[in-house]
Amino acid sequence: MSRAARARRIAAAAAYGGGGVGALGLVGGAALYGLVIGETKLARRRIPGAAAEPPRVHDTVWTAPGVNPRRPPIRMAVLGDSTAAGYGAQHRRETPAARLAIGISAAARRPVHVTSVAVVGAESNMLADQVTHVTAPVELAVIIVGANDVTHRI
Repeated sequence: MSRAARARRIAAAAAYGGGGVGALGLVGGAALYGLVIGETKLARRRIPGAAAEPPRVHDTVWTAPGVNPRRPPIRMAVLGDSTAAGYGAQHRRETPAARLAIGISAAARRPVHVTSVAVVGAESNMLADQVTHVTAPVELAVIIVGANDVTHRI
């Protein structure tokens, strides 16, 4: 039997629930759901609330080494939750926005101007409001969101 024929046979068995594949999928799905619920409870207990605001990167310009800072900057907006805001970073250079801006600057050989409207504790349904706070035109938008959606089961 060829590989293609074997693959068709396995796909047909899975589609029709033959050989216990359907039951196995159901058990696996239930186990995955239980794992996700357990992980969210654990994350809520282990991740402390914000003791201080993350370093401010809004309205900053980042330039990689060797890049002419007088070139016109790429305008980048950063939206999202605490991950996007830089929760846990001690210095501005450690935030995702700054790290991305420096990497983009190195690749594009231009400075990168960052507009950050990310908010600690934000959820996906708050992105529309964040978009309204980006007042200047941007060439690139970075959205990092989902951590709070998981911990709050949204």
